[in-house]
Amino acid sequence: MPWPSGLDFLLPFGEFSRMEKDTLLDEINRYCAQAGISPSSLGLWALGNSRFVARELRRIEKHKEDAAKLRAYMRDNPADQRKRTAAE
Repeated sequence: MPWPSGLDFLLPFGEFSRMEKDTLLDEINRYCAQAGISPSSLGLWALGNSRFVARELRRIEKHKEDAAKLRAYMRDNPADQRKRTAAE
């Protein structure tokens, strides 16, 4: 089964893809600006969680860091070299 593409909104465990998170955060920011409220107020009123937006921002940043590390590892350790090493 192929991995979800960047166009998929939900990942296998019900997590939002990066694209959907960015869209959601954009919507939250627009709504809060129009309503004249803080994102923490929106999170509190809508979800009972004033820290939701701040936590989502941290999750997105952590995801970006992890993705960069994975890409660097794959770049520095080409798959064809790993296959030969594992077979030896």
